[in-house]
Amino acid sequence: MSCYFWERSQKDDVQPNKLVSTHTLLWKNSVSAKCLFMKRALPLFAIVFVGFLTISTTLIISTTITLNPSESVLPAATSFAKRLLIFGLCMSMLPLGQFFGSPIIGGLSDRYGRKKILIIMLACITICYAFVGAAVDHKRIYIFQFFLFLAGLFEGCVVLSQSVVADISKGKARNEGFGLIIAMKSAGYIFGPTLAVILSDKNLVSWFYYSTPYYVFSCLFLLLMFWMIFGFTETLDPKKRKVTSLLQNFANLKYFFIDKKLRASFGINFILYLGLYGFYRVLPAYLTDIYNVSTVQLGYIYTYWAALQMLSSTIILKYYSKRYPPETLYRICSIVFAFIIMLMVFIRVYSIFWLLLIFLSVSMIITMTVSQTIVSKRTSEKTQGRSLGINMSIQFLCQVLSSIGGNILAVIWVGLPLTICASFIAISGLISLKMWRKEALITEK
Repeated sequence: MSCYFWERSQKDDVQPNKLVSTHTLLWKNSVSAKCLFMKRALPLFAIVFVGFLTISTTLIISTTITLNPSESVLPAATSFAKRLLIFGLCMSMLPLGQFFGSPIIGGLSDRYGRKKILIIMLACITICYAFVGAAVDHKRIYIFQFFLFLAGLFEGCVVLSQSVVADISKGKARNEGFGLIIAMKSAGYIFGPTLAVILSDKNLVSWFYYSTPYYVFSCLFLLLMFWMIFGFTETLDPKKRKVTSLLQNFANLKYFFIDKKLRASFGINFILYLGLYGFYRVLPAYLTDIYNVSTVQLGYIYTYWAALQMLSSTIILKYYSKRYPPETLYRICSIVFAFIIMLMVFIRVYSIFWLLLIFLSVSMIITMTVSQTIVSKRTSEKTQGRSLGINMSIQFLCQVLSSIGGNILAVIWVGLPLTICASFIAISGLISLKMWRKEALITEK
C-alpha cells in the first residue's frame, strides 16, 4: 500500500488538505535534480567530447600528412624512416602539453574558480587550432607540432571539466556523471576519424583540405567559450578556494615512489600503459606500411575500433566486472591483449585483422578500466583524487614516450614496436599475477 502524507497548501484556491503521493513527489524531485544537473553539466560534456574529437582526428591527419607520400606536407624525397620520426613527434605533442598543462590548470582553477579558467583556456585553444590549420595549409610541420603542443597545454581544461562534474554532483549522480564523461570520450573517438575523412575530402567540397578539421575545431571551441560565458555558473564556492603552489600537483608525483601501498600498482600500470598507448599510436604506421591503407580506410578502421571499445565499456565490462574481481580481470585480459597483438603482427591478412580487433577491443577496455579501479581500491577516500591524478599523469607520460620511442623502433622494423608493446603488456600481467597472489596470502595470514 502506498505511503501518503497530508500537505497543507499555501494558496487559498487549493483545498487545505490535499492527498499527495510521496512516491510521485520523490520522482518529480529526482527528475528535477537530474534536469538541473544536466543543464549545468552539458557544456562540460561538450568540452570533453570536442577535446577527444581533436585527439582522434589528429591521429588520422598526422598519419596522412607525414607517412603518405602522395598527400604528405613533407618534401617528396623524405625517407620513410624520417617520416616515422616526425609522425611520432606529431603524436606526442598533445599528450606532452596535457602532461604539463593539466596540473597547472587544476591549481589555477582551485585559486581563481572554475568558470574563469575554463573561459580563458577555451579562448587560447581557439587561437591554437587556427594556427594548427594554417600550419597545415602552408606545409610547416614544425609549426604544426608547436601549436599542437600549445593546444594540449590548454586542453588541460578537458581534465578540469571532469573535476567540475564532481563539484556539482554527489553519490549516485556523480557516478552517472563520470559515466557520461566516458561516453563522451568514446563518442569523440568514434566520430573523430570519420570527421577527419569527411572534412579533408576534396571530392565532397573543393576547398576541403587536411587543415579544415582544425578550423572547425577552432570554431567549436569558440562556441564553447561563449556557452561558458553566458550559460554556465561558477561551481566552486569562493570560501573553498585555496591558494596552493601551481607546481604542487607535479610535486605529488613523488608519491609514485614513496607510497608503499600504491607504488607497485603504479609501476605495473606504467608498464601496461607503455604497451597499450604504444600500440594505439604506432598502429597507423604499421597499417600504412603493411596494408597500404588510405586516409579513408584508416578513418573507418579507427571508427570501427572506437565503436567496439564503446560497446565493450558499456556492456561487456559491466557483465564481467560483476562476476570477477579487478585483479583477476587485469591479469587474464592483459595476457589475452598481448597475445592478440602478436597475432596481428604475424598473421598479415587484412580481413583477419578486422576480426581480431573485436577481441582486442574487449581485452583492452577491460584491462584499461580495471587498472584504474585497482588504484582506486588501494587508496583511502582522502587521497583518492591525488592517486587517480598520478595515474592520469602516468598515462600522459606513457603516451609521449611510446609515441616517440615506438616510431624510432619502427625505423628498424615496423612490426618491432608492436612486438615490444605486446611484451610490456604481457609482463604487466605476469607481474600482477605474482604480486597480487603474494598480497592475497599476506591478507589471509
